[in-house]
Amino acid sequence: MSNSSALAEWYNAPLDIEDVFAGGTLMLFALVFVPLYGLVALIMLRNDKDIVGFRFLFSAAIADVLLLINYGAWPGATILFKSEIILKWMRPWMQMYLDWAWFSMCYHYSLIAWSRFAAIKYPHSFRSQSRTMSYLLCLSCYVFAAVQVQRFFYVFLLCHPLFSLFLPIFNRIKAIFRNSDMRYLQLHVLLTHFQSWYVTFYYEPAAYGMLSEDFFKYDPLTPSTSVKNSVSEEPTGDLPHRFVVGTKQERS
Repeated sequence: MSNSSALAEWYNAPLDIEDVFAGGTLMLFALVFVPLYGLVALIMLRNDKDIVGFRFLFSAAIADVLLLINYGAWPGATILFKSEIILKWMRPWMQMYLDWAWFSMCYHYSLIAWSRFAAIKYPHSFRSQSRTMSYLLCLSCYVFAAVQVQRFFYVFLLCHPLFSLFLPIFNRIKAIFRNSDMRYLQLHVLLTHFQSWYVTFYYEPAAYGMLSEDFFKYDPLTPSTSVKNSVSEEPTGDLPHRFVVGTKQERS
């Protein structure tokens, strides 16, 4: 039986115990932890005037809630409803939203690690940091993630002519950092969603997960895919580690 025949058979059949368990577990996971994260975030928001670190944890909790919805409630709903829910032409936009939320969370790891380092290295200036500055730093995580996804940024410019004034500056920044070794800025992956090797993933309810639109084009062992993964994800994992090491050194 071909894959297309198997998928069609699954869609035409009623929900069975495996479908209910798979979709229900994901939905239950989201329904339990989203309110808990929301409660924790609310507590930190109410106390962020006294504890500076709560501001960054509050913003990170918002990103985590988005991930719980994206990878819990949403796929669970697709399985239980036996529907992709969105239209096929919306897949790339959904992919970009998922990437944006994911990279927002990754950047928050670096921000939180930096905040702990700064609290020990520069305790006075850290304690006197204004709420505006703290939340601007938090906002930068979401902005950098949107820039990394990049098409969000171009659509924003195209939809708002006023902001097209910044397009020459944006292109200049790309030109400056194209041959730079400052990989932690990650400005060299701004065109991620426009590269020839980029493949869109989407939630396939029948597979209980995400599938690639082109299995032959997406191969984790190919040089282009491996380079893309290392360039776009490795820095967000390495930078927090450096801050953690620096924090331990300061404590010792």
